[in-house]
Amino acid sequence: MNKESLEVINAPVDAVTVEYEFPKFHHRILANLIDIIIFALMFFILFIPTNMIVTNLPAYAAADATMTEYRQDSGLFKYSANRKVYELIVTWYINNDDVEYPVRVIGCEKAIFDFQEFVKDKYGEGTEYQAVIKDYDDSRLSDVAMYEGFHLFVTNEIDTNNDDVVDSTEIIRNPEAQAAGADSEVYFNKFYRTYILQNCNGYLITLFPDYYASIKTESNFLFFCEVPIAFFLSGLVSFFLPGLIFRRGRMSFGKALYHIGLVDSHILSPTFWRFLARFSIFFFGELVLSFFTFGIPFIISFSMMAFSKKKQGFPDYLLGLTEVDGTKAKIYFTKYEAGMDQIKERKKPLDFKLKRDE
Repeated sequence: MNKESLEVINAPVDAVTVEYEFPKFHHRILANLIDIIIFALMFFILFIPTNMIVTNLPAYAAADATMTEYRQDSGLFKYSANRKVYELIVTWYINNDDVEYPVRVIGCEKAIFDFQEFVKDKYGEGTEYQAVIKDYDDSRLSDVAMYEGFHLFVTNEIDTNNDDVVDSTEIIRNPEAQAAGADSEVYFNKFYRTYILQNCNGYLITLFPDYYASIKTESNFLFFCEVPIAFFLSGLVSFFLPGLIFRRGRMSFGKALYHIGLVDSHILSPTFWRFLARFSIFFFGELVLSFFTFGIPFIISFSMMAFSKKKQGFPDYLLGLTEVDGTKAKIYFTKYEAGMDQIKERKKPLDFKLKRDE
């Protein structure tokens, strides 16, 4: 690689020249990759205690108690002992694949009936309850519940050859669909799973505002408290704290591994305030913004690092900072320090020898 002199440093003690090289491009890529991996690990580690603190807040605990109460009473949820949460019954069946499909169908039918009774207890036999009943009947008879061209459910027909009158409003499984191979697995996957996930769960949210409010409260805590706090702390630990440890060149852990340091426009190690500005631009302008723009800031910064004259990323370009290879030359805090090092190198040590008599 050709050596490129970035700038000549004139120390007050003497004429001094310090030359730096740009670090190898693949070293910079690997160093950045290591930093991202460290950031991701720190996020998952720090998210756990953050979650524990937030979930013990009174507002969160109240919302969680309300949500749990609705899930216990609505009939649509089952408690997962392994995950220690209430799961929608169809989700619980999917996560417990050892449950046979006939049992699943029976469980789903019971859950729907229990949910209808739950709505009835809240609203009586009024408009809301009638809407839930009608929706269940219409969904079973709709073209969505089909298999091999047959409806999965049909209305029972009156047997005119029998004195026993059969209720024609009753909805039963279609014998023709069953003859075509519609077993319990088909009924679960083609109808019950979708109906409970979408329709029943939708009615639970729309008909019971307290339940929706509890979900919204927990979601707000997650997306506006838990995740941002863990994200910010991970950024501090991964990208800011190393710069305070490796002050000479303000290196991150990945950059320190490959001896890649930062220098400012005077080819000196950046001051604390400039380093703080660089971290702020990188964290908020690249890392955070990339989550909302499909990584566009990262792409722009990477392109600048790869193709610009001084191989600068976006934050470095704004602040006049450059990454250099710290293995080739020492990074200095001041020009005076550089000049003193140069003087020390030029002074040859005295060599004392005893001359033997001949």
